[in-house]
Amino acid sequence: MIEIHSNPYTLTTRPDTQESEEPLRERLNLRWVNGCLFNVMAQKRTPQARVEYDAVLWNSRSILFIEYKDSLTAHRRMPAKRAQQVSDFARNIAKTIGFREYNYIIVVNGLESRTVKNGVPVIPLDELERYQPEFQPTQREVEYIDKLIEKHRKTADDELLKELEKLRMMIQERGR
Repeated sequence: MIEIHSNPYTLTTRPDTQESEEPLRERLNLRWVNGCLFNVMAQKRTPQARVEYDAVLWNSRSILFIEYKDSLTAHRRMPAKRAQQVSDFARNIAKTIGFREYNYIIVVNGLESRTVKNGVPVIPLDELERYQPEFQPTQREVEYIDKLIEKHRKTADDELLKELEKLRMMIQERGR
């Protein structure tokens, strides 16, 4: 069992392997990965604030949290609000540990095509081997500045856009 502490979070691996999760492990795209943990229990100070990820993969700047559903029924039973909460929890963990980018996805066995559940990417198990994560910044400020830049790209003067990009870089540097 491995334990990783980064206040206020503790990540602990669960030693048992579920047979139903083997298809997930067999199809993981590990080409971009420096490390991987399975069956990770993430906890924030109290036992009530706890989430389990079936796999956590990372490289030097990005981390991917994966939840696996072995059937369409299991996927349908997960409320959309819960998917968003688990994604937010993943973002907070990634930021606390020091990653600049993160993503949280749900992988579903038997799903026909990609979909989204309350902003969370949901991909078929069959696509997992070719899946290239689209990471999001762990810092909400960077995400907001990106939206502002995109929104005003056509109407704002170049000087304002340069200043926004400079501010974005300053926030990213602070986060390192």
